[in-house]
Amino acid sequence: MGSDKLFQKRKKKAEVDLQRREEQRLTTITILIVGEGVTEYNYFNEMRRILRGKGINIVLEKPRGSAPISVIDFAIDFAIDFCERNDDIDYAFCVFDQDEHPTFHAALDKLNRYKPSASVRSKTVFKAIPSIPCFEIWLFIHFTYTTKGYARSGSKSPGDIAYDDLLRKFPQYSKTMTDLFSKLKPKLDTAITHAKRLSKYNATTNTTNPSTNMHEIIEFIREKVGVI
Repeated sequence: MGSDKLFQKRKKKAEVDLQRREEQRLTTITILIVGEGVTEYNYFNEMRRILRGKGINIVLEKPRGSAPISVIDFAIDFAIDFCERNDDIDYAFCVFDQDEHPTFHAALDKLNRYKPSASVRSKTVFKAIPSIPCFEIWLFIHFTYTTKGYARSGSKSPGDIAYDDLLRKFPQYSKTMTDLFSKLKPKLDTAITHAKRLSKYNATTNTTNPSTNMHEIIEFIREKVGVI
């Protein structure tokens, strides 16, 4: 009787130790997400809350400026500084719009050419996540597929017009809503399918308007931790 209890106790301890090691293995990846606006911050902040304890550490930051080049500069500097104070950031995703930002192409070019100096300890892999004309196009394709290009019309920028289109599909949307991710999560697979379809279409027409790479973050997280 005593040996059976001892066996069960040891078996239980072995199972707990195995679970603990598995949890430690799953928490080895750290990603940085830097977005330019409050909408993006709230979206990813809710995602981070949902993924807490699921094997991925999401560091979420917002730069002072909203220009694409500000996002890139901040992400690079933050990753380098973070590595000096903590463990390294494995991947950094830079989320920004084109709309009418004059530094959009310069930001893409800078990130493509970026190589850390020999003195930099950080080995972060950086990835640009642009949306054209704006983040709202990612939200819009949760509802329907579109290839409609966006351009300024009178006093409205391309981003303003995309915002108006989104409201027709999603009337309760506002840039400051804090439950955006959970409200749209049931349509996430639809958005991913539409984003990929749009990318293929744009490749045949030599355009990027509209487009979004937001699905790459979602698929990356799914690949690494198997959830979301």
